Amino acid sequence: MQETAYYRDLVTKLSHIGVELSAERDVDTLLVMILKESMEIANADAGSIYIIESQELDGLKTSQLAFKYTQNHTVNYPYQKFSMPIDKNSIAGACAVTGQVYNFKSMQETVEKLGFHHNRSYDDAAGYHTLNMLVLPLKNYEEDVIGVLQLINKKNHLEPLSDQRAYSGVVPFTREDESIIGALASQAAILIERTQLYEAIQDTLESTIKVLVTALDQRDPITAGHSDRVAQYSLDLGRYLQELKGACHPEYLLSKDELRELYIAGLLHDVGKIGVPEYLLMKANKLTAAEIDAIESRFKLIALAIETEKGHFVENPIPDFLESRASLEALIQKINRSGFLPDDEGQVLSGIKQSKFQFGDHVIELLRDHEFEQLTIPRGNLTNKERDLINDHVRMSHSLLNRVKWSKTLVQVPVIASQHHEKLNGKGYPYGLKDDEIGLRGRLMAIADIFDALTAKDRPYKPAMPVDRAIGILREEVSRGALDGNLVDYFVAMIEEREGKNDAL
Repeated sequence: MQETAYYRDLVTKLSHIGVELSAERDVDTLLVMILKESMEIANADAGSIYIIESQELDGLKTSQLAFKYTQNHTVNYPYQKFSMPIDKNSIAGACAVTGQVYNFKSMQETVEKLGFHHNRSYDDAAGYHTLNMLVLPLKNYEEDVIGVLQLINKKNHLEPLSDQRAYSGVVPFTREDESIIGALASQAAILIERTQLYEAIQDTLESTIKVLVTALDQRDPITAGHSDRVAQYSLDLGRYLQELKGACHPEYLLSKDELRELYIAGLLHDVGKIGVPEYLLMKANKLTAAEIDAIESRFKLIALAIETEKGHFVENPIPDFLESRASLEALIQKINRSGFLPDDEGQVLSGIKQSKFQFGDHVIELLRDHEFEQLTIPRGNLTNKERDLINDHVRMSHSLLNRVKWSKTLVQVPVIASQHHEKLNGKGYPYGLKDDEIGLRGRLMAIADIFDALTAKDRPYKPAMPVDRAIGILREEVSRGALDGNLVDYFVAMIEEREGKNDAL
């Protein structure tokens, strides 16, 4: 009856373990779980797990047996991860090579079974005694060995091996242990390979996205690196909120999958710029150098005509044009580079625009309509039409990303990427969302996007803004009701912590 209850409990436990292992998608967590559960089922005092990994040595790819994790209920001895050759010169290596199960009832059996003595360096350093060991290969569904599981010192009690009396309770691993742990190891191996494949697919997706973003940056070298920085700022803030835990609002805590989704959306938030004309992406000033040269050539021609009396002003003549020409050209150069147009300079431009000069039968304007429109932009270097074209990149990003067949954990990428220019007060674009209509990650990315645009050091048309001034602008946006004040506070705290650490270096 007691034996029946034991096996019923064992089946229940193995079923529970199987469900837990199947649900886990992180390889490292999975390895820890496999080792822990195997030790518990066999009542082993210690254990280790190795995984076969491809490594590059001297330019050549080779497979190595990587020591990943170890647990010991008796001693808390620090360990370091290392790799070793897959050969028969170690217990784990021999298991990996042969694919056999080794049940050493005594460690003296290694001489007979493997041809060498058990390496006692760990025991001597940790003050531990390895009396027996069960070593099992982790095989995938193709029967290839992908790792090795070692269980050490099976006990007939639950105490740590702290004295001789406790060590007297160490008993050999049984055939039943081999069978049960072997079955668990087989399931674990398949799940490890599945999880490694899942991670490899995720890595491939991420690297492909980064290559795509890098390619897009070639169209807009002025803002190259912006998407990567916004993604990293967003991810860092999400992780910072996780670290605060109880010290921050619970609704600001993101899961591991949500953080990754945020990061991918950050990388792709400007992908819609592929539909923006290249001249706008590359626009550093209001007019191009060629257009400025055309204005100056026109002024030079007018000056020459005045000097040779072959032309004259017919409308709104500019007094003393020959003397004022150089200062007018210098003013136009200044206005062209400036991000702000004062009223008095705008009035000078209006006067120039109204002037017309006649050569024989031909009448020309000193400033053409396009030149005047560009030079009289009040702020920045874009006309309203040009700004609308650039702003439409967000809608384009949303449209493009919606065509991708995203996995369940990345399905919100298009939405997150499309919200980084939305404002809580409804004055953002492209959809004019407000308050809770903007998701947490969209609000978070909006902060990262503004901060990087202000502090970026690679913009030829403006110097990088000091961090404290950029923080001031973020707070001004909060006061206008545009940004989430709590998130800005957390972001500022994160940035100031970084700045403090950098100052300390």
